[in-house]
Amino acid sequence: MTEAADGRAVLIMPWQEGLGNRFGKVHGGAIASLIDGAIANAIESAMPEGDHVGATIELSLRFVAPAEGEVRAEAHVIKAGGRIAFGQAEVYDAAGTLVATGQSTYALRRGAPHSPKV
Repeated sequence: MTEAADGRAVLIMPWQEGLGNRFGKVHGGAIASLIDGAIANAIESAMPEGDHVGATIELSLRFVAPAEGEVRAEAHVIKAGGRIAFGQAEVYDAAGTLVATGQSTYALRRGAPHSPKV
């Protein structure tokens, strides 16, 4: 994570051989995990003291182009309500090409003990 504040977060996933699919591109599952983590951290950064992000309720992805090398997710909060929150992210590869977008819904844990950031 390179930043997380005010309902925004940026996560970078460096390229590693184990992240590749059979075509040598970044695997879609790795991109899905990056999106999930980025949105969760964006929402967490906007939560009041004592409130935290809980479980992922829904995750929707759109793969736009194959990703090569390091990938970066930029996420922001769409809306945080009483019990659930919504966020969105865009993922770019090392060349700056948009490779995926995603939206997610999370349960919120109001007044819950802190859990580690994703």
